[in-house]
Amino acid sequence: MGLERPEGHDLQIEGLWSAARDERLPHALMFTGADGIGKHMAARWFLAGLFCERGPGPPCGECGACRRLAAGSFGDLFVVDPEEEGGDRIKIGRIARREQEDGGCLEEFLSLRPAEGGWRGVILRDVELATREAENALLKTLEEPGDSCCIVLVTAHPSRLLDTVRSRCVQVGFESPERETCAGVLMDAGFDAETSGRISRWVSSAPGRALRWARRSAVAERRLLTEVLSGDLDALAATPQILALEGELGEGTPAALARRRAVGFIDLCVDVLRDLARLGAGALAEELPHGDLPQQVLGCANAPSAVRRGAESLWRARRELDSNLAPEAVLDRALSELQAAMAASHPAR
Repeated sequence: MGLERPEGHDLQIEGLWSAARDERLPHALMFTGADGIGKHMAARWFLAGLFCERGPGPPCGECGACRRLAAGSFGDLFVVDPEEEGGDRIKIGRIARREQEDGGCLEEFLSLRPAEGGWRGVILRDVELATREAENALLKTLEEPGDSCCIVLVTAHPSRLLDTVRSRCVQVGFESPERETCAGVLMDAGFDAETSGRISRWVSSAPGRALRWARRSAVAERRLLTEVLSGDLDALAATPQILALEGELGEGTPAALARRRAVGFIDLCVDVLRDLARLGAGALAEELPHGDLPQQVLGCANAPSAVRRGAESLWRARRELDSNLAPEAVLDRALSELQAAMAASHPAR
């Protein structure tokens, strides 16, 4: 666990440390806000401040607890991170002693005596990915987590969770940082200023999401999408180019990586069509994440029925990818239907 400080979330975290100092910190928290704005990093920083020998407060980075956290050898932290673990779901084996998954289970972790003698912390990232069985097991844990324990559920989609899970957590809302802050994160990661600025706009200033987009070559993805929407690139010719793009997609088999590429591209398409729908409803292009598209593509907003048909095709494609249908076939069909729908908005071509 690193000790990197998240940008733009000092107020929320300082408030939680203050509550801990006053012995009124809730045992279960739910960090909510848009995808990729730093909620997970905030959870790590917050818990590091609880564990720090000088805390609760900003982790010093020098004490034994901070050094062990940085080295990944701190015994009183349990993290479930589907993104890092390469899974699409949180299974019951990560929560309860049943069909145990790699990495151990939460129930067993909480049954042990604290290794450090102080706080114990739990982070469940993207907790909306928990199966219903896992969520029900988590509910039991939230009711009786034990002493000096803080469980942090991190989610961009709290409505997908059971009402009973949400009701047992104190919600802490997080907002997106400024676009300049987001772009600075990308530039610090080695991306040029133009790429950093464009992607920061596209993701509404969500640094985590911006890094994922930049690393998977989202600039090239959107260029190909623009050519499909304008009719400059045949939809069937676009699919192999999309799947052949270079970029970081994590670990996995070639089939798994192709699926991740297809999912990311379809999600980008959905974002673009959402903005076209907003533009057609009267929003200003300069206020939209994808308002920097070429005018020919922005003109598609003048055909709302075409945008709606394209969006329906994309939503169907996303469900098909979730059902593990072949990415090539899904992209071929979705892009062909999308291109046909958009052609109605520029019939002169």
